[in-house]
Amino acid sequence: MPILIVWGRHDKSISLDIGLRMHRILKGSRLEVLEESAHCPNYEQPEEFNQIVTRFLAGRKARR
Repeated sequence: MPILIVWGRHDKSISLDIGLRMHRILKGSRLEVLEESAHCPNYEQPEEFNQIVTRFLAGRKARR
C-alpha cells in the first residue's frame, strides 16, 4: 500500500523524530518534510504540499 507522510520541520506538537520513526516502520513509505511548516503543512505551505501530493499520486498512477 502506498503511504505518503508529510511533516512540518517545526512541528512542536509532534516532533519530526516521530515522523522519521513512522517512515522506518512503514516499509516503502515516502517521507516529505516541509522546511517552513509546523503542525499544518497543508495550511502553512499549501502550494508545496499540493505539489508533493500531486507528484506522489502521479507516480502511483504511472506504476499501474
